[in-house]
Amino acid sequence: MFIYELWRKSRTKRDMIVSIIRNVSLMKSQTFARAAGVIFLIIGLLHLARAVYGWSAVINGWHVPMELSWIVVLVAGYLAVQGLQLAKRS
Repeated sequence: MFIYELWRKSRTKRDMIVSIIRNVSLMKSQTFARAAGVIFLIIGLLHLARAVYGWSAVINGWHVPMELSWIVVLVAGYLAVQGLQLAKRS
């Protein structure tokens, strides 16, 4: 019903699309920040496990160096902390 009312009030398809975008919020910023923080946390933990247990990783024939996983642990950890802190503040 809501989209139909917007369609009736709008003069063009562009007006209808703009009205829908302005009136429909798909995700709150707090939810987005929390989801991003959790995803980066999982990525960081998996790379930490790879580095600690010595798991090998091969991407299209290229052997990923272990040092890269340590860098990813630091970057993903930082992004996870920032995302979760932002979710707490919002």
